[in-house]
Amino acid sequence: MKKPPTLYYTQNPSEITHADLVYKYQDLASSFPSQLTPSDQPDKWQSKSYYSQAPMDLSAGEWTVHNRLTFSTNSLKVFGRGYHTVMKMSKTNTAGLLYITGHSVVISDMRFVANPYPTISSGKLIEIASGVNNVKIRNCGFDCTRGEYAIYADGATNLTIEDCYFTPGSNDVIYMLDCNNAVVRNNKITAGAGVEINLASTGAGTVSTQSNFGIVLGNHVGTGTIRYNTTATSGNHQISGNNANATLTTY
Repeated sequence: MKKPPTLYYTQNPSEITHADLVYKYQDLASSFPSQLTPSDQPDKWQSKSYYSQAPMDLSAGEWTVHNRLTFSTNSLKVFGRGYHTVMKMSKTNTAGLLYITGHSVVISDMRFVANPYPTISSGKLIEIASGVNNVKIRNCGFDCTRGEYAIYADGATNLTIEDCYFTPGSNDVIYMLDCNNAVVRNNKITAGAGVEINLASTGAGTVSTQSNFGIVLGNHVGTGTIRYNTTATSGNHQISGNNANATLTTY
């Protein structure tokens, strides 16, 4: 077989045709992760056109977050190196760490640490905006001992939180208000002063203002609480396989 000639172009299209042969170029933007270190700003990199559809690979290290980062790009995948990839609130940060406004965002293999300074306690480590669909948070650690929510969602849909561990403080740990089709499974939550897993509703008897069709499965909350709505007109949740001494609270 005759080897086709090498082709040189100043700008690569997605494919070219030469001598009735089609040469396709690999989509580098979606195939290779953009690798970031703590000197970079993850919320700014997501908007760079070359990396806009690439997974974001965060190195080991500690990101000091002075103002919470907004992840607005749809289908963004952000992953770290596990325990040693840390996002930590700065001394003056009272808002939190991540604000997710994009759909189909995946966050995995990272640690999130609350503001360690004793005079400041506020915010949500991760907040998911109203109307957002299909966010997944996996294999992450959360230290919210200053009283922050670990994960806070209001009016989002199809959320998955799995294989994470949480050290809580005085507030609720996983708080989902009016969120349908939430999946919370295989998490380890140390019992705190708030509700460990809360499928909350603005109006427990009104379908449009309540949490519906949640799955809370295989979690260990110690002597903590799993709270969910269950009346003749609300809920339809599956709550099963959680540790036996967990407190199940219905409303």
